[in-house]
Amino acid sequence: MLLRKLKTLSSLFRNLALLPEIERKISTLDGQRSQCVEIDRKLSALIEGQRQVATSMRAIDIRQSIPSEPFQSVLSFSPREMASRGIDHDGLTYRPHHELITLAQLSDTIHASDTYTNGSVGRQEYIDSQLPRLSRVFDNLHSFRTIFQGPTLDVASGWGILYPAFRKFLAATLPYSVAEMGDFGGLTIDGDILDGCAFQCEKDTLCYGDESFGLVCFFDCIEHLIVDPLWPLLEFNRVLRVGGHIAISTPNAVNVQKIVQIARGDNPATDSHIKPASIYQRHNREYTAVELSQALECCGFGNVHYSTNPQSLSQTELDILADLHVKGLVGKPYQYFGPELFLLAEKVQDVNLGTQLSQEQRWPAWLYTGFDAYRKRPKVFPIIVSDDYS
Repeated sequence: MLLRKLKTLSSLFRNLALLPEIERKISTLDGQRSQCVEIDRKLSALIEGQRQVATSMRAIDIRQSIPSEPFQSVLSFSPREMASRGIDHDGLTYRPHHELITLAQLSDTIHASDTYTNGSVGRQEYIDSQLPRLSRVFDNLHSFRTIFQGPTLDVASGWGILYPAFRKFLAATLPYSVAEMGDFGGLTIDGDILDGCAFQCEKDTLCYGDESFGLVCFFDCIEHLIVDPLWPLLEFNRVLRVGGHIAISTPNAVNVQKIVQIARGDNPATDSHIKPASIYQRHNREYTAVELSQALECCGFGNVHYSTNPQSLSQTELDILADLHVKGLVGKPYQYFGPELFLLAEKVQDVNLGTQLSQEQRWPAWLYTGFDAYRKRPKVFPIIVSDDYS
């Protein structure tokens, strides 16, 4: 028993002798822990500094989207004021909005025409429902009036709905012809006999010769195409003379109103109802301004100007954009996010259906996918316009 106690005491004494070494190691660990805490503090400070710099840079971006004026809270300017500011970006020029043709002027002009008064009840109801949109389209077109020269080809025109406005406000663009999907049997509006032809946009070629027109209008049609949207653009290039212009209107795929619809839990798609006997009457592909500009560039057009009618946004929608912009989630100027696109481009070179183009120029991957099996014309065209199609 005594021997066991002596061995225990001896072990305790040896452990006591190690205490200074143990304390030294503990002290070393404490020092390292302090260093880790200090490093963590410095890293946190660095991250916060970078966040503040990023916020400042985003504020600078916002200032740059409002040229020649000091940065202000978004609440200090309205959608209409924002829409009146021009800006260049992504190879595009945003066209400032200054209303020249009012809705009342366009409405009076069309209602006084026999394209309305002699139309069916259904046609009159359609025109009345579409007048606000048509007014925005025509006002955008009219803002370029000084550079236009006729003749004009209005493709998918609704059988000349806007002809009375062309005749009254854009006389330099006359004579005026139409190209319609159905059979063309002649068209007379207000005593004027209009030239025209049948034209299935993704399938046919136009009956007109090369460089026959100074202006081609393609309003609210390209979003309906389902097979080959570059086909009509290449054909329009053929019938336009160099220096002539193409004007396109279409819904804006990045309309900020879609953000509000998503936040409400609603489907943001535009006119996506299934229409079995009229599949061209639904929206099959919508575009951004950059995408549509890229499509036009593939087809020999350049010097692209655009509008999205941002004056139509509500103040709340503009404020949503500002909040997202401050958080670094907006990559374009505010003017990019209005409800509709209007693009005007100049024909700068001959690029048409007969031109030998690279695979990527004729079938750009961003539009037709990069899978070559999809990037070609179908052997059997999927749409046959007939009595079954309305």
